[in-house]
Amino acid sequence: MRQAQQELTNLIQELRPAALKNKGLAMALREYGGDWSRQNNIAAEVRVRGEQAMPLLLEQTLFRVTQEALANIARHSGATQVEVYLAWEGDQVTLSFSDDGRGFDLATLHAKGLGLRSMRERVEAIGGELSVTSQPEAGTQVTVRCKKAQETQGQPIGSETD
Repeated sequence: MRQAQQELTNLIQELRPAALKNKGLAMALREYGGDWSRQNNIAAEVRVRGEQAMPLLLEQTLFRVTQEALANIARHSGATQVEVYLAWEGDQVTLSFSDDGRGFDLATLHAKGLGLRSMRERVEAIGGELSVTSQPEAGTQVTVRCKKAQETQGQPIGSETD
């Protein structure tokens, strides 16, 4: 019950990632990753390469995907270490999450994978792609790739206008 209350409190606080406007995605991920690591007692390293400005919609979407990915890791993986990697290369931005957890069989996940489905929907809404690599007892990697100047319309999925 206490854990559910803490998760609800965290979700409420994270509904509006307003910090993105003042800090940018890289700084917001570093701060969030540090807080998440302390709260979940899982070592987290956030690495950034080639930092560049992006449209706010893209930053918000990638931040939301980060929140969901780390929540999934905390709930399901049994991981002791996580790496978050954000890189800008040419006109593309890549965001990936790798953990040393128990992994899972992708073939059996489709019926239950609401978190992954939510992340995929968010990424596809901005014209990006999400891929997942996992095997039982071998950890998981989730990778997002999208154009950093992608033309997008509307609000990110899960925004305050939904």
